[in-house]
Amino acid sequence: MVRSSPMQAVLVAPGVKDKQVLPYKRDALKEKHAVAGLMRSIAGGPGVRGAFYVLDLARVVDLYMRWRRALPDVRAYYAVKCNPEPALLGALAALGAGFDCASRREIEAVLALGVEPASIVYANPCKPEAHIEYAARVGVNLTTYDSEEEVAKVKRCHPGCELILRIKGPDNGDAKPGRYFAETAFTLAARVIGKRTRGEVREYWIDDGLYGSLNCVLMDDYVPRPRPLATPRAGEEAYTSTVFGPTCDSLDTVVTGYRLPEMSVGDWLVFDDMGAYSIGSGSHFNGFSMADITTFLAYSS
Repeated sequence: MVRSSPMQAVLVAPGVKDKQVLPYKRDALKEKHAVAGLMRSIAGGPGVRGAFYVLDLARVVDLYMRWRRALPDVRAYYAVKCNPEPALLGALAALGAGFDCASRREIEAVLALGVEPASIVYANPCKPEAHIEYAARVGVNLTTYDSEEEVAKVKRCHPGCELILRIKGPDNGDAKPGRYFAETAFTLAARVIGKRTRGEVREYWIDDGLYGSLNCVLMDDYVPRPRPLATPRAGEEAYTSTVFGPTCDSLDTVVTGYRLPEMSVGDWLVFDDMGAYSIGSGSHFNGFSMADITTFLAYSS
């Protein structure tokens, strides 16, 4: 819980306190340009040759405080499946959020940060029996259901558990406070690893794609609008471009018919608002591992 200022509490939170946190100045009118400046300094640093994220912890604090002002009597329960980055979980725990966990592994990840079991809702209406029994052992005593059969299963595996009836609301997107806290706090930089010129058309390959972070293009209706990390040059020509991910699958197409300036191998593309259903949903297809993508922590002021 918050004992000093919210930002101070976040900086000493589990998942954050043992990591370097990079400061940068945020311009309210040019917020995307400010984070790009930080990312340029990271990309130009030693040993950074692959895709990376920047997580702005101050953005998380801003969003949480906005929630508290708008809904002072409603505790936010963050949906871990949206983005399980430990620094984000630790920051939200320090601010006072609870957690919506859908599996044993998600419960374990949250408990490992020192979160009390009473701050966790096991929010999956169809749970494996072994996971319910684990919840009972560690003291997670609140879960969701939407069928009589699930009630019987919970009674058998965790008879002391309290229940929340899950109902279907209007189809208007993510009703849980997962996307709200995660989406805009993360920015992705992906490196150009290949290029092909076809007349006036440019084709680029980057080291993250639809089987990695950018799975959200297929799974979450994310519309990628990549922009060069390099500072724009006045009057530079733009070309119709296609951007592919790194795998050998033609499905791994990030954008097509997209206007970009001339780029070279070793340049970077930036993707904004990449925190929701991206990191947590990537695969290891073709040997390209999500574990190879680093998250740098930052706080803007």
